[in-house]
Amino acid sequence: MCTTESGDVLGLTIWALLSYFTVHLPGLLPATPLDRLPRVLRTHGDVALLRIPVGPKGNDYFLYSASARFSMVMPLPTCPLTDGSIGLLRCPGQDRLFLAVLHKTLARGYYAVDLLEFDHGSWTWSTRLMHAKSPQECDFGIPTKSFALPGSICWVDHVKGILICDLLDGDDEVLCFIRFPVQEEENCKL
Repeated sequence: MCTTESGDVLGLTIWALLSYFTVHLPGLLPATPLDRLPRVLRTHGDVALLRIPVGPKGNDYFLYSASARFSMVMPLPTCPLTDGSIGLLRCPGQDRLFLAVLHKTLARGYYAVDLLEFDHGSWTWSTRLMHAKSPQECDFGIPTKSFALPGSICWVDHVKGILICDLLDGDDEVLCFIRFPVQEEENCKL
């Protein structure tokens, strides 16, 4: 049990380690549109990011952790999240994790990354202004997915490529862009 940002009690039951989960919110209206159902947005290691609709248009976000020792549900502080641009990174063996939200800026190859870091029991918000190694060659579009590599969060534009943010060991300002191969039109016959 935990509470939403508005103070409502939230009950969450995870069945068979995230194959299925149920949410009990006594104040939730009985008719909820399908696009507003609770969702698992990201997972990494033993942590899952959950989006739970509360009220007519709002969402609250929670982290669920299922370690070998215990499981817990933790509400996130108020944060500007959009589903496709969220990345989640759990640092194994540490009480540390990152949520990163990628935002395009007006300049090609330049981005703002809103970073929510949980380290030893406290949350810290920061924003990093970052750029691709070769900004003029980076035409990364809108992220549709993200995944984690050791120490890094990667955002995927299924058409253009992958943008990698090294949160632990890399340069604080540089993103790596891996372009997907471009197929010639004459080779695209179906």
